[in-house]
Amino acid sequence: MATQEQNSDAAVNTVFDQDPKAGSKAAKGSTVTILVSKGAGTASVPDVVGKSTADATSALRAAGFQVSTQTQANDQVAHDRVISQDPPAGSAAPKNSTVRLTVSGGKAQVAVPDVTGQPEPQAANLLGQAGLQVGTTTRQASDTVPSGDVISTNPPAGTQVEKNSSVALEVPNVVGMTAADAKTTLQSAGFKVATTTQADPNPADNGRVIDQTPTGGSKAQSGSTVTIVVARLPGTSTTSAP
Repeated sequence: MATQEQNSDAAVNTVFDQDPKAGSKAAKGSTVTILVSKGAGTASVPDVVGKSTADATSALRAAGFQVSTQTQANDQVAHDRVISQDPPAGSAAPKNSTVRLTVSGGKAQVAVPDVTGQPEPQAANLLGQAGLQVGTTTRQASDTVPSGDVISTNPPAGTQVEKNSSVALEVPNVVGMTAADAKTTLQSAGFKVATTTQADPNPADNGRVIDQTPTGGSKAQSGSTVTIVVARLPGTSTTSAP
């Protein structure tokens, strides 16, 4: 005679016990009862979408399920949060069966391209092609990098960052340049330029940039205005330099 019972340790339709036990003596023609597994039964799958991986796993295991996860980049769901589950929440599934979770890996990652030595407009174009944006731009003096070219980036080239994040550029400052060269350099670097003059008794400084705002080494957004102060000899016209 066969009797079916739920058993979490035996597969469905397999014998997990018998009466009398194996090896015991019984009268010929007597009945041996076998217990056949109906499996562990079913349970309602908890809703874990939006939970962290750890919390979702804990909830599913407490309900009697196994868990498997796969990670998928997602711009809309925060990192380590469950995007979807299979079987869906509220469905009845066999206990000890596996619930598959798709977990957000956050925004897609891209490598920062190497734009050092590139003019700022070309560097910005390369960053855009890589799915990145130009962040703050720092003016910094350099004896080795031509004016208007990128000295370095932050994060540095090769770093994996989130797609659409910003990369800061560093370019040389314009103090010491002629007014015309400074204006060309700043405009080619993506800035607007405002010019004022200041009396300076040193003839060598006449017509050259002696200060700028923001100052060299400070940070400014690309597209913002940089004010340059151009030296003029005392007693000459106070008209703003071109």
